[in-house]
Amino acid sequence: MDPRTVVLLPSNIYTTRSPYPGAEPKCQLYRDKDGNYQYKYYSTGLLEKALEQGHEIWVLDASTTPDRAYNQWWKALLPPVRVLPFHGFENISAPQLLCTMMDLYDRLGVPWDETIKTWPLALEKLRLYGILRSDGIVVS
Repeated sequence: MDPRTVVLLPSNIYTTRSPYPGAEPKCQLYRDKDGNYQYKYYSTGLLEKALEQGHEIWVLDASTTPDRAYNQWWKALLPPVRVLPFHGFENISAPQLLCTMMDLYDRLGVPWDETIKTWPLALEKLRLYGILRSDGIVVS
C-alpha cells in the first residue's frame, strides 16, 4: 500500500477489550483491593499498522486527560505536532471543534468547505481528498 495521510481518533487506537486471547495491555490503571487492575488498555493495532505502512498520521485527541498513561504510550509514537486537541466532541457543531477541523484542513493543504457545519462531516469529507480514516487501514 502506498503511504497516505490518515486521521484517527484515540478510540481508533486503543480499546479496553482484549483484541485476542493473551494480548498484553499497553497500560493498566486503578488496582482494586486485591491488587488486580480494573482498567486495561489494549492497542487496536491500527496505529502500529499505519506507522509500519509509512502513513502520515494525525490524531484528533478528544481525551480530557491527555497526560494519562493510556494516552502516553501512543503519543510517544507520533510527533507532537500531529496530535491536535479535540475537546468537547460530544457537541458535533461546537465552534472550537470546527476551528480544529479548519486547522487540520489547513495543515493538510485541503480547502475548507464553508457548507461544513459539524465535525463528523468535516472528517468524512477528507475522504474526497484521499485521506484515510481507520477503516482504510487493514490490520492482519
